[in-house]
Amino acid sequence: MMERYWLTVLDDPNALRNGMEHAKWLQDVKKIVISGTMEKAEWNNTMLINDKIAEEIKALKEQPGKNLVIFGSPGAAKTLLELGLINEFLLTICPVVLGSRKSAFDGVVE
Repeated sequence: MMERYWLTVLDDPNALRNGMEHAKWLQDVKKIVISGTMEKAEWNNTMLINDKIAEEIKALKEQPGKNLVIFGSPGAAKTLLELGLINEFLLTICPVVLGSRKSAFDGVVE
């Protein structure tokens, strides 16, 4: 979903400056996709994790560098929370909530 949208911004001559800057950043930043249905990830700098999620994320967390961040994926957040792989939540609160999607916290008991 993110790939389909942000790649169109890169090709849009009328894109706003901040949108274009974000699209360029997304194109180059390392991305991790956790999916049970995707067979391959073609977006630049994207790693696909289909199974062994705990092992793969633990290995990534042990590498030097910055923190891992989850953008807009309550399913991935819930999975990583259940696996004990989230150290900290920094939530961005939006003034409007749209839709009735999955909650990252449904059924999670701490």
